[in-house]
Amino acid sequence: MGSLAHLHARRIRARHLTQYQLNCHTENCWAVDLAVDKFYQRVLQDERIKHFFANVDMVKQRAHQEAFLTYAFGGTDKYDGRYMRKAHKDLVEKQGLNSEHFDAVAENLMATLKEMGVSQALLAEVAAIAAAPQHRKDVLNQ
Repeated sequence: MGSLAHLHARRIRARHLTQYQLNCHTENCWAVDLAVDKFYQRVLQDERIKHFFANVDMVKQRAHQEAFLTYAFGGTDKYDGRYMRKAHKDLVEKQGLNSEHFDAVAENLMATLKEMGVSQALLAEVAAIAAAPQHRKDVLNQ
């Protein structure tokens, strides 16, 4: 994405975020915190993927998801695909993490945000980021 288009997209996200009190430029972003809580309630009940979190430090996991949502909502430009590859490598190699599991996580994320009243426009933007081909490749170590 070109720099002007990127700035425009960030401004659009920022406008939506303010509307839904999802502005995550401060550490006290209650909406992202609440979204992460609701998201993991869903994930940990989802038979398709809950086993991947059985031995996970959920305090650290929550922090990682909060960071990702902050990125997805335009609160930061920082995304490290190398870290995503490393973090998911054993899940892919030893537990068989695959595209179906990736899609289940994305589905739970979108359902959570929709339940929280996030607009269709912002849902579409988050979906485009969460399911971006490069992000999928990084998570699935492809």
